[in-house]
Amino acid sequence: MNLQDKLIQLRKRKGMSQLELAEILNVSRQAISKWELGTAVPTLENLVSISKLYGVSVDFLVDDKAESDFDTPTVKAAEAYYKLSNKRTAIRVLIAAAAAACAVIIGVINHSVFTSLLFLLLAGTAIVLYLFFHWLYRIVSFKKN
Repeated sequence: MNLQDKLIQLRKRKGMSQLELAEILNVSRQAISKWELGTAVPTLENLVSISKLYGVSVDFLVDDKAESDFDTPTVKAAEAYYKLSNKRTAIRVLIAAAAAACAVIIGVINHSVFTSLLFLLLAGTAIVLYLFFHWLYRIVSFKKN
């Protein structure tokens, strides 16, 4: 399997779009597209970043190996971590949404529309801020590696 096919499969297994990958690697989406089409090749620095992101070696990326190499323990471990991270994020967002729903119910029970709308606005803001800082943390922690 060649480099471009591996890049496509690894990105899709991670559930990322070309744009998301481009933002993490600090390159253009068109660069990712060219790599996956085989019209361009990533720099060594980008290959190292890609290997860290996907939990595979640079050798794995550049060597033409069989597809069965996608079932190596490092690839499986990286996929499991990514899925667990997504589940944790979803659970946290659901908890925040449940808290917002409770705030609205309390406001309705107290016959205060203003209070329920205020709590809903605050809970919604908290959810958006959480998602933003979680996304920012993922990018910063990836660039440290």
